[in-house]
Amino acid sequence: MINSFFTNSPNSTAIQMLATTRIVYKHLTSTRSFLIELRLIAFLMTGMLPKKNTLSVELAKRSPRTGP
Repeated sequence: MINSFFTNSPNSTAIQMLATTRIVYKHLTSTRSFLIELRLIAFLMTGMLPKKNTLSVELAKRSPRTGP
């Protein structure tokens, strides 16, 4: 499903390269730089950057809460 999502995107090669880079350098990147990278991927897919906190809010909604 994810692969078809990437290949249907107009900039699929760039997105796949970013995704691969993310996996390879996962141990080097902080949460902040990861969010910036997600915004860049979103920009490549849609052609426009999301508003400043849109992705952070979206991730907070989707990620399960851990701890008390």
